[in-house]
Formats: sequence, structure tokens, C-alpha cells
Amino acid sequence: MSRPLFSIITLNWNRKEDVLRTLKTITAQTYPKKEILVVDNGSRDGSVAAIREAFPDVRVLDLGKNLGVAGYNEGMKIVSGEYLMLIDNDMELLQNDSLESIAAYFDANPKLGAAGMQVRDHTGVALSPNNPKYWEEQGDEARGYPCSTFDGGGVAIRKSVLDQVGLYLPQFFVYHSEVDLSTRIWDAGYEIRYFPRVAVWHRESPVSRNPALHTFYATRNYLWYVWIYYPAALAIHESLHFLQRSFLQTLRARRPIASWAKGVLTAAWRWPRLGVTRKPARKATIQWMQQLREKDRQRKEKAPIGTSAAK
Repeated sequence: MSRPLFSIITLNWNRKEDVLRTLKTITAQTYPKKEILVVDNGSRDGSVAAIREAFPDVRVLDLGKNLGVAGYNEGMKIVSGEYLMLIDNDMELLQNDSLESIAAYFDANPKLGAAGMQVRDHTGVALSPNNPKYWEEQGDEARGYPCSTFDGGGVAIRKSVLDQVGLYLPQFFVYHSEVDLSTRIWDAGYEIRYFPRVAVWHRESPVSRNPALHTFYATRNYLWYVWIYYPAALAIHESLHFLQRSFLQTLRARRPIASWAKGVLTAAWRWPRLGVTRKPARKATIQWMQQLREKDRQRKEKAPIGTSAAK
């Protein structure tokens, strides 16, 4: 039987050693019908030349500038696969048959819009805090577990679903793009399920994250997400709750409070231009995603301390 084409896309920006290591695990995939694309966001560390020398069969799209998460959009526009895998350049696929497994999940469930993978932290054993939040009782290993949102570090998406719901919002640049796209997938009537048998390892990158930028983008983008997708009454409630919660979390974590304030002010100042994208999801969709997060929290409270990445 002819197998669908699988397109694997990774996004890179000034992480030459990381992306080369990730490509080793991608090219090792045993799935016979695949194409591999690296979208480079204007690296200046020799990444493009190094990729082309080490992996001549890998296609490289050199954007020449940093578009953030929108770089993935440019890649998704030019690939041909029926199924797409997006994998960050500091991730490693832990099974060589990951694509076979994911293709089987898609084949078995026409309503499956996105397949979230297990995400392990830098130890390679424990689950990452970004591992998908799921409802254990509503699924199993074969069908997967319904989850509120996938982790963008490792996800497979059905191309026809993207054609229907659209790509990442380029205005987000970085952070919260996954929950944005996940909301549109659920609201369109498709499912996002977590499959723990397919795992990626989130290596600890030598490139440090800027806490000020993280705080700014995470604050701004979450407010934008709420204002775009939440029905009016829910949007007001969630915004007020988020402002209180995130302010206290920023103080406790000793992150830059000025960056938090800048995120809030920028979200409000630029909202008139972004507001044209407002498309409230069904109230049932928002409540369903909240329920999935709550069921995940309850499951974790019951789990024994020290649980590894078994599921």
C-alpha cells in the first residue's frame, strides 16, 4: 500500500550544533516516504552552510531574517506532505520509527488533527513542564489522550486541517503560538491527542534564554490569545485573572517586572491593529480546553512523587 508523504520541518536561528544534532535523528527515521526541510531564520553562525555540507539531501529555506514562529509558516507553505511534523532544533526524536507510528495514528482516526508527542526534559528521563496536558481517562495508548494543546517542540499535524484553520499567527513571534493553533483545531471539530509512545528529548541548549524577552512575549501574547478567541464575558474574566496571577508569578520568580508591564501595555496599545483577527471560539471549545488542563492537574496531584516519563 502506498504511504502518504511525510514532511518534517525544523526551524533554526543561530544554533548550528543543535540543528545538526537534531537532523541526525530526523534523517535516521525509517519511514520510507519523507521530505526534510530546515527553515533558517537568518542565522549568522554558519548554520546554512553547515547543514548543506553535512546533509546534502535536506532542503534548506534561508529566509535571511528572523521571522520567529512565522518561519514555520514559510516552510509549511512549500512542503508537499499529507502529514507534517514540526520539531524544534533543540529536540531529538527518541524512536527511529516515530513517523510510522504517527502515520498509523492519523490513518486510524480521520478526525485527528494534530498528534502531540511526549516531551522529555534535559535529563532525557523526566517529563518536560511543556509536556501536553491531557485527560487520561478519555483515551488509551492506541487512541491517544485528548490534550488541550500540543507542544510546538514536537508535533505532527494533518496538512488538510492546516489548510482549513490556517497557520501560526505571525504577530505572536514566539510563545503561545501552540495554544492559538490548538484552539482553532479543536474549534473546527478536529481532535488533538497526546501519544506518549512517540517521544522527543528537549536538550538543554547552550544558547541561553533572555528572561526579560520571555516575560514580555509570554505576557503580551497570552492576553492577545484571550482577546482573539474568548467570548466577551470569558475574555474579561480570564484577562483579570491572568493579570493577577502572572504579576504574582513574575514577582515570585524574580523575573523583570518591567518586562511584564511592557507586555501588558504593548498588548493593549497594539490591540486595535490586531483586533481584526478576533474570531471568538465556541464557548464549549474554551471550556473543553480548560477541562483538559484541569484533568491534567488532577492527574498530576495523584501521581507519585518522582514519576518519570513512563506516560
